[in-house]
Amino acid sequence: MTGRSPSVLILGGTGFIGRALISFLLTEGFSVTALVIPSRGQQGRLSDIPGLSFLTTSSSESADLTTALGGKQFDTIINLAAAGVRPDERSARNLYDGNIGFLLNILSAVSKAPPRLFIQTGSWFEYRQTLEPTPITESHSLLTLSIYGSAKAASYIMGTASAYSLRIPFVCLRLFHVYGPGEPQHRLIPYMQQQLIEGKTVNLSSGKQLRDFTYLTDVLEAYKAAILTPTITAHPVYNVCTGTPNTVRKMCETVADTLGAPKSLLKFGAAQNRDDESDWGIGDSTLFQGVTGWRPQIGIQVGVKNTIEALSR
Repeated sequence: MTGRSPSVLILGGTGFIGRALISFLLTEGFSVTALVIPSRGQQGRLSDIPGLSFLTTSSSESADLTTALGGKQFDTIINLAAAGVRPDERSARNLYDGNIGFLLNILSAVSKAPPRLFIQTGSWFEYRQTLEPTPITESHSLLTLSIYGSAKAASYIMGTASAYSLRIPFVCLRLFHVYGPGEPQHRLIPYMQQQLIEGKTVNLSSGKQLRDFTYLTDVLEAYKAAILTPTITAHPVYNVCTGTPNTVRKMCETVADTLGAPKSLLKFGAAQNRDDESDWGIGDSTLFQGVTGWRPQIGIQVGVKNTIEALSR
């Protein structure tokens, strides 16, 4: 990368993917700023990352965001902020405010000094549940029964329309089953690791669900590819995934094998499958690969090994 470092503003930088993306882009030579609300402790959770700049706001309301930005322009803005990632945080008000409301507010706030590119982070939950063993493309129906997925889909639809009216270049990257170092404790691999190293049983769903597990570093490379691809706005939305089906059972057994733990501790069927999740969740990233040249590199054997090693440090 030569000349002036491309500037990137990260929204939602304290999350699992956001924090990793900040560190990754800094090491890749980007100038990175995080928008934070200090009263929520967000700046403190990122203060250990060298080279990171901050913009502070007192709230996520449009007027406060406009004041915080102060007309500052960024080459790229990446929105990773989301409400309702955890099932116990999925009230209708929380989902609206933290997804649709925040996105519309930030688009309004940056409209006076629009970025070259605004990247919205989407989710495979936006897609309608299906039992058909066919990779899900970007044209798949968004009539999901998941309340979280509905909020994310509405964010995409409203965000696309709002950005168009404000003349802000806008694309959405829909991520599939991201895992890797830095995952919070309630996620599958950290939970399993804690249970298994203590010799405790792990209560799991049926494990029959087919998932598109996408390793963290592949996702970080996808964001970089989107930033650096001039033609990325040729399409409004892209899947970021491997296209490789793996059962939840296989992922769990890989965790046990990596830890050297007996598979007898894995109690498949002890927990119910979630009603709002399809048994089939495999994506098709052909569109994104064709536009950017990005390719997923890490399979679950290596990905699980890397994740467990990082969690063990």
